[in-house]
Amino acid sequence: MKILFIGKVKSSLKYLKQLIKLKQNIVGVITDNKKRINSDYLDLKPFCKTKKIPSIYAKNINSKSNIKWIKKCNPDFILCIGWSKLIGKEILEKFKNRVIGLHPSLLPFNRGRHPIIWSLILKLKETGISFFIMSKKIDYGRILLQKKIRISKKDNSKTLMKKIELEIATNLDNLIYILKKKRYSNQLLLNPKKKHNIWRKREKNDGIIDWRMNADNINKLVEALGKPYAGASFIFKNKEVKVWKAKIIKTGNQFKNYEYGKVIKVFSNKSFIIKCIDRPIKIINYYPKISIKQNDYL
Repeated sequence: MKILFIGKVKSSLKYLKQLIKLKQNIVGVITDNKKRINSDYLDLKPFCKTKKIPSIYAKNINSKSNIKWIKKCNPDFILCIGWSKLIGKEILEKFKNRVIGLHPSLLPFNRGRHPIIWSLILKLKETGISFFIMSKKIDYGRILLQKKIRISKKDNSKTLMKKIELEIATNLDNLIYILKKKRYSNQLLLNPKKKHNIWRKREKNDGIIDWRMNADNINKLVEALGKPYAGASFIFKNKEVKVWKAKIIKTGNQFKNYEYGKVIKVFSNKSFIIKCIDRPIKIINYYPKISIKQNDYL
């Protein structure tokens, strides 16, 4: 089976290698050579050169020259994993029902941007992966293969991403089987009448810590925005401070009369405990380091 692969993140390379291991004929790869800030971007072209796989960079995948190149590759299927831009009408029509996308959620719910981040911030108990036939709408089309993933209370962006990547890798051979046998005519369809939602793009302000928030929500924000994402942050003396790790302090009511934003204790390694609206939280890993003292206010 001839596959054209589209991707530009670290996990894309993992899946491309697995497709080769599964003895699929990779007739072309489309990637990007422009690194995005705070992303897990990866240029796939160097790997393609070692395997003698034709590859191109695509700033606009829907340009005439790129479409011409895709047609020349003449794939049976186009597999898109780790590519955030929409595939245009001409490609979708030329390769009708043969452009396959992957979205890390249980479609038709939670379409759109930043599914890992929103899943954690909203404290969802489960998410999943959905391979689907792409359409002109965002993350909308016939579902080929879907698997649920449990989100534990201990999960952060890194651990949840690993769960998702493992589930994708585990099910790539199942996807290939479905495509080869064309056993997807009666698979789950997105019901236009069924209520579903589209998550918006995360804005910078979504990651700003407000000490009026409760400790659990602040901790979850830090976990959701951990690397490779941008990180949660607070403002100190007009400077942005990124927080990479925090821990809720389980105490009695001895701090109930402390105002939010009050620094309760500073440690020698510069970590500190600060009062949120409900309880204290320990800020363990942050950058840049700031000069604060006990009883300061942030």
